[in-house]
Amino acid sequence: MKATNAIIGLVFIAFAYLQLNDPDPLMWVSMYGAVAALALARVFGFYHKTSVMVVMSALGVYAAFLIPDIFTWLQSENKSEIFDEMVYDKPYIEGTREFLGLMIAELALSVQFAFKTN
Repeated sequence: MKATNAIIGLVFIAFAYLQLNDPDPLMWVSMYGAVAALALARVFGFYHKTSVMVVMSALGVYAAFLIPDIFTWLQSENKSEIFDEMVYDKPYIEGTREFLGLMIAELALSVQFAFKTN
């Protein structure tokens, strides 16, 4: 389990680093950094269920605001445009990408609940 958490921590450090050129880097580096910190803390034997729950709740609340973008994308004809460059007349593309990133973070944090031991 330590190896899994170490991998999660390193992956989310990389995710946070890649967000440095984002229009809102503080928010994304903070969110991905929190996931990385919780996973790496677990590697060293620290587990704070409340901290994991707070971060999961914050990510979930933000993701809930992006649900309309998901529905707009699902109704679009060209689903592959999510992999194209950002188009300013289609803001739902960025919202969908953000939602998917949040779901990856939620999945990573759910590992903290699934395995209670180090």
